[in-house]
Amino acid sequence: MKKQLLIMLLCLFLVQAGVEAQLRKQARHQQEPLTTELQANFSETGRYVFVQNQLLLTNLKEEEFDRIAIINMQGSVLQRQNVSGPAVRLNLSELEEGVHLLLLHSSSRMKEKTIKMVVKR
Repeated sequence: MKKQLLIMLLCLFLVQAGVEAQLRKQARHQQEPLTTELQANFSETGRYVFVQNQLLLTNLKEEEFDRIAIINMQGSVLQRQNVSGPAVRLNLSELEEGVHLLLLHSSSRMKEKTIKMVVKR
């Protein structure tokens, strides 16, 4: 009888520890902004950038790029934003999962840079 009681208590303890670990994991997941940082001088062609809810684009120079656009694979512009400093934060939480293009545009230099990104949650 004592053995069965000890085994039940041990099982309850293990279940409780598993539940607490899962709750801690969920709490951490909710606190994380799910932000991906990408430097504007990213130059690996053919490589995809994986993002979740936010993209922080850093090392931007206004004289190089003055506008940013996110385009889906059908060619529709989903977001546009002007560059007004060395970093831009883009909210991607409304985008569907899948492949999108991040287009950096320079009006003065007539130059564009395209980065392939995959939104995956």
